Amino acid sequence: SHSWLWMDVRTAAGEVQQWGLELPPPNGLLRRGVRRTMLTPGDRITARAFPAVDGRHIGSAQSLTLVTGTRVPLGPYEPEPVPGPASPRNPAVSAK
Repeated sequence: SHSWLWMDVRTAAGEVQQWGLELPPPNGLLRRGVRRTMLTPGDRITARAFPAVDGRHIGSAQSLTLVTGTRVPLGPYEPEPVPGPASPRNPAVSAK
């Protein structure tokens, strides 16, 4: 079964939303160099993911950038940021 990372995300309006990101299974994370000690509650990280099409606050993580600056690729490819609102045809939106 896959792993899940639950995180609080602050929106541009300042509200906090809880998001769940599906990650590879534990063995897949180990093969990518991810260890339990790399993430601790409260760390500020950057996640790149494809959000759920139905609008729920979940998605498929494609990469994480840890507080140390280490980038961990997780998926077969990483979405590139594109301008405009998220939608099924435009899943990768820059959080800037």
